[in-house]
Amino acid sequence: MDNNESVENLVTEEKEVVDTKKEEKEEIAKDAERSDADRTIKLEKELEEKKKEAESNLDRLLRLHAEFENYKKRISKEQIEFAKFVNENLLKELLPVLDNLERAVNSAKNDKVFDSLKEGVDMTLKQFSSVLEKAGLKEITSIGETFDPNRHEALLMIESDEHEKNTIVEEHQKGYLLNNRVLRPSKVVVSKKNKTQKEECKNE
Repeated sequence: MDNNESVENLVTEEKEVVDTKKEEKEEIAKDAERSDADRTIKLEKELEEKKKEAESNLDRLLRLHAEFENYKKRISKEQIEFAKFVNENLLKELLPVLDNLERAVNSAKNDKVFDSLKEGVDMTLKQFSSVLEKAGLKEITSIGETFDPNRHEALLMIESDEHEKNTIVEEHQKGYLLNNRVLRPSKVVVSKKNKTQKEECKNE
């Protein structure tokens, strides 16, 4: 083997080594690119999962907030209703006292001997009524009104030429509302058609 061949072989070998190293570098670069791409994909996937988790947590938080607000409104409403009717039983027990005061005033109206007593009782009755009114108590109107089973209790029905059917003609005991809810119905007498009116209706 001459020198020229030796040199050529050395050059060839050197070239092969360089090419091999170049290929190795290119492969390493490709691996690095693939690795970076894989990491990017992995990070994007993790980011998407975290985003979904955050949206889910936000949605749950908003629902909890809405439920809490509804709870506060419900409790507030219940407290208001409780405050309105907290004295219901007390007022029921006081109604007979109010009845007796009114009877005392009415029975003394035509008795001059008890004028001063009547005046005192009358003032007491007005004061007592005023206190109860401030607590939410209100009389149910009855005489001349149409009978309402939600507010009136019929003790008797009588025939009447002067009144329409189901008109309240007498009140035996006053009824009361507590903040527009019936505390005690009025005990009343209600009109009904007389025989003549019944016959006229039949002829019609």
